[in-house]
Amino acid sequence: MHEISFGERFKAFRRQKRLTQQELASFLSTSPSYISEIEKGKKMPGSDLLISLKRSFPEIDLNQLLTGERPDERLQNRESLAIDLLRAAIEVVESALKETGREMAPPQKSDLVCAIYELYADTGKQIDRQRVLRIIKSAR
Repeated sequence: MHEISFGERFKAFRRQKRLTQQELASFLSTSPSYISEIEKGKKMPGSDLLISLKRSFPEIDLNQLLTGERPDERLQNRESLAIDLLRAAIEVVESALKETGREMAPPQKSDLVCAIYELYADTGKQIDRQRVLRIIKSAR
């Protein structure tokens, strides 16, 4: 399946608004040749142009325009990532408890899994297994 490029999405947006390159360029305070280069994939718009685009067309979803990802796909991706992270947090906690020979009551284990999940969900980083081991070893 052919993935639609940013330039193609940009052009489709312009056409959906029934604007010529000249008219869109006027709205965005730029040149028609710059609009053409963006549509052909020769250039990417700068942040100033994207801000101007959003101000001129508040209804536009810039994330969808830039990535091609629809809002419902983004939600599914986020949910999938959240589930994967939660599974990883559970696996790391279970493994670390087994490795250290420690036992934890289910409510405390749940609290630890949730804390690890929240920590790594906020940072977007992968779970640091060694850090979790240190936390479990230091827990009383």
